[in-house]
Parts: sequence; structure tokens; C-alpha cells
Amino acid sequence: MALTEKENKYHIAPDSIRANIYDQVELLVDFHGITKKDIELAQEAMKEVLDPKEYSMSEEFFSLDELQYYAEHHNISLAMQKRLRDTESVIRFYAKDRTECITMSRLYIGICLSYEVAHNLKENIKRLAEIVHVFDKQEFFEVENIYLIKKNSIYCNSLYQVYQCFDRQVFGDAGHILKCRYPNKIVPYTSEVYNSFEYNGMVVNLYKSVVPGKIANSDDEIYEAVLLTIVTLDVTDVDDEIDIGESLDEMNHISFNVLKLPTLKMGFAP
Repeated sequence: MALTEKENKYHIAPDSIRANIYDQVELLVDFHGITKKDIELAQEAMKEVLDPKEYSMSEEFFSLDELQYYAEHHNISLAMQKRLRDTESVIRFYAKDRTECITMSRLYIGICLSYEVAHNLKENIKRLAEIVHVFDKQEFFEVENIYLIKKNSIYCNSLYQVYQCFDRQVFGDAGHILKCRYPNKIVPYTSEVYNSFEYNGMVVNLYKSVVPGKIANSDDEIYEAVLLTIVTLDVTDVDDEIDIGESLDEMNHISFNVLKLPTLKMGFAP
């Protein structure tokens, strides 16, 4: 979207954005105090939250990526990861077009949205809160962390096009800057930057990378620019009772504000 002279990216509202660079969005709530029996009983209650005509149910095992991500945030050993993979199962609910997957387990509940099609994030935040509410009547149930994970990505034929969208200074891409001066001497490779900070009591981890590659079945170059934003609320550090939906709304607001920082150039929006 183009901005007028009187506008700037810091005043952009989410609803004013028409184009999209979301690749994937995940909403996660992890907890303890849930048994396998609780999961079995919850499957019937889920019919009140998810229309059986719109979703199919499948019992599966954790993926390696899921366990590695969980282990990173809970200091779990490789041996425990293997035991979880061998012994624990998860219930997944897939939308008909497979662009939405809801995972329910003893460790966490999550909604993963793939943006081959548009999704209503606010509705999915509300849905996740309703699913968590299915369990919160259990005596030992306690939420530990809430996560909002957004992967934004674009694909360009050249670094020049990448940095028409993203501010190269934020990526610290000295290779690209030098190539502009010495085009025959410099061949830029990967550029990666990691930031971590606290924002209104929540932890924000921001991963930025530009990675070169080749188009399948072709020698043509392509560059993937990725912005991975992970906003985390550690509920164990919060004294007052929290509202899952309100917390995720605030996390979404924080994620959007981070996206509008100098990472994006003026005149470009997701």
C-alpha cells in the first residue's frame, strides 16, 4: 500500500493493510496438570467449539520440530524428547483446506495458520481461549506460557528488490552495501540478525534473515527475506489472573508495532 505525504508507517492500523507477507502464524498456550483422560474427555467438548462438518480429527505423534521448540523453552533433555515422541500422542483438528491446524496435547494447545489463504486472527484468538477454557476447570490445571509466533517472508529475484522492501541497515548487510560499490568483487551470502527485548512485560524475540537460493528446476537466483517474531508471556510471573484472549490481543498489538519499526521501509506494508 502507498502512504500519502501526511501518513507514515507508525500510524498504520492493521485493518488498513490489504496485501500480506504472512507465511505462518501460531498461537500457543502451554500448561501442566492435564492427564490423558482429560484429553479424551475434551474431545467431546470440542464439538461445541469446532464444527465437526468443518474439521477432521486425527491422532498423531509430536513432530521433531514441535518437541525441539518445546524443549528450548522448558529445558528438556534429548532423552526426555525421545520419550515424549515415543509415548505421547496429540489430537489434531484440520480444517478442510488444511491451512488451519489445531493441536491439543497434555503439554500445550496450539493453532497453526498457514497463509495460503487469509485467516481472521481475532477469531482464532477467541477460539484458542475457548479451547483452553475446556480445561481450566481441572483442579491442577495451570497455564505456564502464552506465545504468538509470526513468520513473515517475501521472495525476490535480487537483493536490490529485497532492500526496496526492507531497510538494509536493520539487516546489517555489509556485503550488499559493498556490492553496490564494487559489483564485480562482492558476492553476498546470508545475512542474519537476532534481537531479544522486553515490551510491556512480554518478551519479544525477533529473527531477521536474508537467504539466497535457486528456483526449483532453474538456475535463476531467488532471495528469501524472513522476519520471525515470537512474543511470549510468562504467566507464572503474573500475580493477577490473566485472560487468554486479552493477552493474545495485546501480544498481537506488540507484534504489529515491532513490524512497523525500521525493518520495513516507508511506503511498504505487509
